[in-house]
Amino acid sequence: MRVGDLMVTPQSQVLQVQLPVGGFVWHRPIGVVVEGNGEPEAALGRDAQIIPIPDVTRQALWAILGLSILVNLLLSSRRKR
Repeated sequence: MRVGDLMVTPQSQVLQVQLPVGGFVWHRPIGVVVEGNGEPEAALGRDAQIIPIPDVTRQALWAILGLSILVNLLLSSRRKR
């Protein structure tokens, strides 16, 4: 997409599984590349800037998984006593 003097390009990570009877493709956004001839790049001294997109949902799921493993380990150690 062009926004004023800037060119904004999304980046994504792809998981692609192909089977003989079909397949599965999953994209998740990882960042945005901003480049152009405008003032923001001249001020930063760069041609392009990569802006990451944090995946808050994935971080929350990993935290829940870690917490559930910790609770399971604590409860199983109490049962052995």
